[in-house]
Amino acid sequence: MIHGEKIKVLKSIREFPKDNLNNWIIRGQYIDGIIDNEKVKSYKDEVGKNSTTETFIAAKLLIDNWRWSGIPFYIRTGKRLKEKISEVSIIFKDVPHSLFSDFYPVRIEPNALVIRIQPDEGFSLILQAKQPGSKICINTLNMEFKYKNFFNFETQDAYERLILDALLGDQTLYVRNDVMEESWRVVTPVLEIWENSNENLYFYPAGSWGPEESFYFIEKDNRKWRL
Repeated sequence: MIHGEKIKVLKSIREFPKDNLNNWIIRGQYIDGIIDNEKVKSYKDEVGKNSTTETFIAAKLLIDNWRWSGIPFYIRTGKRLKEKISEVSIIFKDVPHSLFSDFYPVRIEPNALVIRIQPDEGFSLILQAKQPGSKICINTLNMEFKYKNFFNFETQDAYERLILDALLGDQTLYVRNDVMEESWRVVTPVLEIWENSNENLYFYPAGSWGPEESFYFIEKDNRKWRL
């Protein structure tokens, strides 16, 4: 069932426009930098000076189905970033009219639901709430849950989980052939463009959150990455 739903989503992803690719997807490659107070070599120093292989991707996806029509999905992943985390952030829409607009003209940050996959599995609900009292003061309230704070267990890393699922015959987290083929359908046109052009490869220091262009990329939509 899960694999069938994955296929539905992948088939609904709108193709990236080839003539305007930089407004939809940014690729980067890390240069030398500092991680955990240690100097890190650039990717080219590790694999070869002529490499144009990307180590970072930021992309905007549109899913053309009835459930997600008009809702942008922003994804970001890369190597040698400032932190190694996996999470899903659901940013709620701004309210059309603020109750406090006459007294608090500053834009209130939208509420968010953050699902942390790794590390520190759990979730948090981030709300903008009025501080008790007569003054109009809006503060961020973080309602957080972490499994490790309530359950005494040792978490499994990604490969341990997959090996255990293989022994149990559970294929939920594995990629089915048709899912893989549909994924390649989405990204192959982009890879073909990049193969013939190096002009859109941006660089970022190891230990940072990626190239500056990835921040401009999302800020033009009046949004920002969670740091």
